[in-house]
Amino acid sequence: MPNRGLKVVLSALVFCLVLSALVPVAIAAGGDTIAFQGFRRAGGTEMSVFTMAADGGNVTRLGVGEEPSISRDGKKIVFVKAAGENRRDQEVFVMDSDGTNVHQLSDDKSFDRQPTISPDGKEVAYVSEGKGQKPEGAQIFLMTISGSDPVQLTRNLPEGGVNTEPGFSPNGKRIVFIHSGRPGGAEIEAMNIDGSGRIVLGRGDAFDAPSHPSYAPDGRRIAFQANAKKGGQTNVYTFNPVNGSDLDKINKGDAEAFEPAYSPDGRSIAFRRGINLFSMTLEGSEVEQLTDLNPADGANTQPSWSW
Repeated sequence: MPNRGLKVVLSALVFCLVLSALVPVAIAAGGDTIAFQGFRRAGGTEMSVFTMAADGGNVTRLGVGEEPSISRDGKKIVFVKAAGENRRDQEVFVMDSDGTNVHQLSDDKSFDRQPTISPDGKEVAYVSEGKGQKPEGAQIFLMTISGSDPVQLTRNLPEGGVNTEPGFSPNGKRIVFIHSGRPGGAEIEAMNIDGSGRIVLGRGDAFDAPSHPSYAPDGRRIAFQANAKKGGQTNVYTFNPVNGSDLDKINKGDAEAFEPAYSPDGRSIAFRRGINLFSMTLEGSEVEQLTDLNPADGANTQPSWSW
């Protein structure tokens, strides 16, 4: 009996230590701007980077690009676009949130994607597949915000698979990501900023095809998109960032939800439904439509909310 009690105490201590490594000392207030990608049929179908206010107002097209991620303070946006000779490569770029001061960060003449800025604004995690990485396929890298010192964080495990969709914890010490290719499908994992301490958080006991994982601003939950095991509906879920427990479906009823992104105060989640962007509370209530595109006009996808 004493041994059992000791194990309980030690388990609780480990849980608290891991959680404390995720939670920031204070939640910084960002610019409260949402960046997203989209296209307008009137201007061709090339994907562009847009920003808008949290209420959906002041929609601004910044330029050609995809997969934007806005910094915590709302001042910088990283994104990807075609580059190199004959635009055959895809590289990571950064710009000010008003679309000025565009700089190319990666230059490895490969296919780079899914960049995201660290909470302190000093580093960028991204996915690279191509030159120098085959046959490993897509893996997660880290570089400075100036594009220097790229370091490979993940490698192909013996079971195979690729690692994609990195997202920083609020204090920048952990990265959540998707590992795909193992028997049984994709799973949500997390690791330290140097690639160590890799653990599995969710393997799909209650969901399939997880994607778009992100930490809440207080570090106490991870939101992600996945398909329900029963019925296959695509939903937004959250769970505990330490061990993947306490799974909670956020969107209500049979209305699907995609690509979640937390608000700066952690009380709301932006998401996509169809071709438009919406927001809802953490209880799935007070759903508000932020963009109002007609299918004939184009589409808006992949919101990134500054915090």
